Amino acid sequence: MKIGIKLFTFLAMFFLANNAFALSFTQDYWSCTDFTTHEDGSSFFILSVEVAGYESDFGLFTVDNITAPTSIVEKLLVFEAKAEPTSTANVYFKHDAGGWWAKSNLEDWKLFDKYFGFYYGVYTGGRTDTTLDYLWYTDKQFNSYANGAPLDTNIEHVATSWNGFDTASIYLDDQKGGGDRDWNDMTVIGNDIAPVPEPATLMLLGAGLLGLGGASRKRFNKK
Repeated sequence: MKIGIKLFTFLAMFFLANNAFALSFTQDYWSCTDFTTHEDGSSFFILSVEVAGYESDFGLFTVDNITAPTSIVEKLLVFEAKAEPTSTANVYFKHDAGGWWAKSNLEDWKLFDKYFGFYYGVYTGGRTDTTLDYLWYTDKQFNSYANGAPLDTNIEHVATSWNGFDTASIYLDDQKGGGDRDWNDMTVIGNDIAPVPEPATLMLLGAGLLGLGGASRKRFNKK
């Protein structure tokens, strides 16, 4: 029994240590890993939220160019600040001739993208505050006041971690100017998602695929 307790303690400490070191500020954009959940070709992942400190909105956003984003195109609200701790919600994705679409429990289908980032909307007065103050994004260049004016665009307020397969955690540090960096102001867990490669990696992958295509054509022409 004592050996079992020691082993459990060791594994718990090992997991916590790995989770802490896995905190990332470079995984700005994500995509679903399963698009075959439903007969109509749509897919969903479940987000569960734990609230500590200030209550905040939580949602997804898309950009104009995933390899070199310069502006936000669309946002999808998933949780409102009044959501209870351990609340869960579904986000559904589907594709048709018009492109990619997404909806949540709070918003109906809207033209979206299969690549998206995460954002938090912070109300500094807590649960009774109805005035949105800040918007913090996984891509920090878009950090802003509620009115859209840039704020803390050189400071990370949203961190992520990934299990290397299909589950991510998104952590909030909500205070303007850098906060206390404890990353426990609000945490959302998403399933069936994976990070999109860095823009440079995407471009290298594209160049590699083009190269393979050119090599294949050369071999074909030689025949």
